[in-house]
Amino acid sequence: MKKLFLVFSLLFTGLVLVACNNQTKIDFTTTIPTELTVGQSFTVVAKDSKDVDIASAKLSITVKTGDSLVTVSGLTITGVNPGTVTITITFSDKNTTKSKDFSFTVKAVPVTYGLPVPATGYYMKDADIIQEGTSRYLVYTTNSAAGEEDNVIALRKGTFSAGNGYSYGAENIVLAPSTSGWDQYISSPSIVKGNFTYNSTNYTYLMAYQGTDRANETSFSIGLAVSNNPEGSWVKVGSTPVVEYNRTVYGESYNGYYAPSLVNLNKQSLIRLFFTWADAYGHFAYFVDFDAANLSNIELSGFAMAPNNGNLSTGEDVTMIPNADFAYDAVNHMFYMVKDYSPTPSREPRVATRIELASIAEAELYSAVPGLGWSSLKLFDMFDTPDTQYERLYSATLISDEYGHLISNTLIEIVYTVSDLQADNVDYVFSQKLLSFIYE
Repeated sequence: MKKLFLVFSLLFTGLVLVACNNQTKIDFTTTIPTELTVGQSFTVVAKDSKDVDIASAKLSITVKTGDSLVTVSGLTITGVNPGTVTITITFSDKNTTKSKDFSFTVKAVPVTYGLPVPATGYYMKDADIIQEGTSRYLVYTTNSAAGEEDNVIALRKGTFSAGNGYSYGAENIVLAPSTSGWDQYISSPSIVKGNFTYNSTNYTYLMAYQGTDRANETSFSIGLAVSNNPEGSWVKVGSTPVVEYNRTVYGESYNGYYAPSLVNLNKQSLIRLFFTWADAYGHFAYFVDFDAANLSNIELSGFAMAPNNGNLSTGEDVTMIPNADFAYDAVNHMFYMVKDYSPTPSREPRVATRIELASIAEAELYSAVPGLGWSSLKLFDMFDTPDTQYERLYSATLISDEYGHLISNTLIEIVYTVSDLQADNVDYVFSQKLLSFIYE
């Protein structure tokens, strides 16, 4: 009887041991976000039952439902389209596997209305905006690398929503400086629509920009570029500027020809290019006219100085017109202008503290006999900015239609640049951003 009991005990023990070997268990834990925004990603990490990190080679992911809503790259999940997704995570160790399902929601990117804000370490300045139907094209100067002053020209498309305003899409770098030549440092773009030809190719958009080969960004000249898609690639016109500053004659330490502003006078190819001429005598507005129907052979008119009389505000004995942007009212035969106040303050950044909106009769631009001059419509200063926060207001633009014509003379939208002071922010260069006024 004792022998029989011993045999039974050994058999029972053996059966238990065999069962344990066949049922080796593994487990894991991981944390999956409950929500993911389109364009965002997360990477799966997991721990075993002893709270030890599991090697990534032992983990794998498959999409159980919602395959079109995400992409999977190794252990990284990226949101593509809004919806609910279920993934299966599998932990494999030796010949044993453990799988678990996890669900999360991919949300659409929230829409932000109003002017875009630059990311940390970036700036936005010297903007120009044209409105074409229910779209706006915002072109501006920014930097290509965070924390660096390496100017490029960028563009964003704005889409209108009733009751909300404009939301601007992703930033596209549309023009970069040349590695050699006259435009190794570029900024201050202006664009218009029309009918243009360059090297036997037809284009529908024209850009003017300032450039120089001097690292201290003086002695600017003005060049052109063309495109059929403002958000896409732009082709520089020629290898020399269209309006070239002669630093030997006028001095190399001055700004030269800067702040170009384009107007398509006949909405076809007749272009007026306004710019600021800055030399030892000050900053004054000039313009040239040319037919852009054949940009391979540009014939400029003579330089004409815009009048500087009237009741413009100034801090000099002679009224100056620095850093101005222009728009054309073809119905009433008027030109509108927004300009920086002069003089330049001594504290950094050395830019204007005020901007001024003014208008003038078109006929006065063509007459050598002084007329009434500019009529100042409003002078904007820091008390017009949100919470009177910004002392520096400068480099403004009038939002025009796609040809550089005024949209309305009773409601004018102005976009301008602001900056912190160096005394308040050592990284003031990267605080430059865009704000707007409405003049009614």
